Amino acid sequence: NARVGGSVTKADYEKLKRGFNSTGVDLTQQSPIVFRNTLGQMKYITGHTRHEVFGEYNFSDIVVNVFEPAPNATDTKLQDRLSFFGVSSNPERAPYTPASMPDITAEIERALINKWITTLEEAKERALRYTSSGLSKSKLESCALTAFSAQQSNPMDKKIPMWDKDSSAWLEKQNYKDIKGKVKYFAKSYDFPSKGLVDCSIYAAKNPKEEVRIAVHAGVCGDEDTYTSRIKGFFIEYHSILDAFQKVHFGGADQIPNNIRLYGSIPQIGSLHNLDKICLFDNIKCDGSVYQK
Repeated sequence: NARVGGSVTKADYEKLKRGFNSTGVDLTQQSPIVFRNTLGQMKYITGHTRHEVFGEYNFSDIVVNVFEPAPNATDTKLQDRLSFFGVSSNPERAPYTPASMPDITAEIERALINKWITTLEEAKERALRYTSSGLSKSKLESCALTAFSAQQSNPMDKKIPMWDKDSSAWLEKQNYKDIKGKVKYFAKSYDFPSKGLVDCSIYAAKNPKEEVRIAVHAGVCGDEDTYTSRIKGFFIEYHSILDAFQKVHFGGADQIPNNIRLYGSIPQIGSLHNLDKICLFDNIKCDGSVYQK
């Protein structure tokens, strides 16, 4: 089974059952796919869950698509194609449960382990072939980066993609934790400085006894220059917004931050930083550059 964990979630399973119960089997959609090897043995490539649901509804016959190896196909090439097809043939439409980011990441990692692909560029190319999943390009590239980094033994070679949920989990894992009544951490994406500033300012106003610390992540990035420019870009835009408020709303009065700090950035490029320690903004240079203690 190509799914991470071996199967779909219970909620997705029940959704599939309800779909069959209300509309039956739609023969205009792709049927489950099986692979028949040279010995005549057949195994599912995709359709394991539908097979289980069919059993619950006492189907005596199941319509499937049968694939066979091409003439002179090598075992390595077959394994490569079956691995990819087992995930990519779960598109984002009924009655399928689409391939998830963990499913795609695990398949790309399997391809790297088996040496079907060897470079980050090949991993990205493989990820971008999963267009039927309905995932955005950035999310697919994130799958490739995650899979590739997991296979790098040298920390310097690791590149960690981040989403808000990932960055919040990183803060928690590295012990940058909220302390009720004292400290509150917010993880914000590099491309939303205005929203980050507003959201955190509102929280800080409502919780004046807590120091609000904003940690920025650079999203899906695979090189030093992209990471650096994104983090600096957030810093510059954040302060540009504050300067605009200072001039327009407060008559140029001095900015005296109370309980909110643009604290630092989450490390994502192993060649730049220790990936287990937060990067602090350099308040002397004030140009968006970061350092680690």
